[in-house]
Amino acid sequence: MIARYLSKLQSYHHIEDALEENQSAFETDESTKAQITTFTGYHTKLRNLQVEQNKPTKAVIKAKNELYKELSLKSKLMVIA
Repeated sequence: MIARYLSKLQSYHHIEDALEENQSAFETDESTKAQITTFTGYHTKLRNLQVEQNKPTKAVIKAKNELYKELSLKSKLMVIA
């Protein structure tokens, strides 16, 4: 992942941690509380996307394995020839 995106995600994580630690200060203001909830929801979606992005996809792995088998077979044929 690009370094600047990682640093943004880390800063969002630090912001969320700070908001959770100081949650009692925002309990009375409904507007601020709603904004914090929205921010937390967006941050959760970003974290989930980051996890999905870091997972290898099965289709790519399957194609890579098929290509490996094909290359391996052809290299054996070259050795025999």
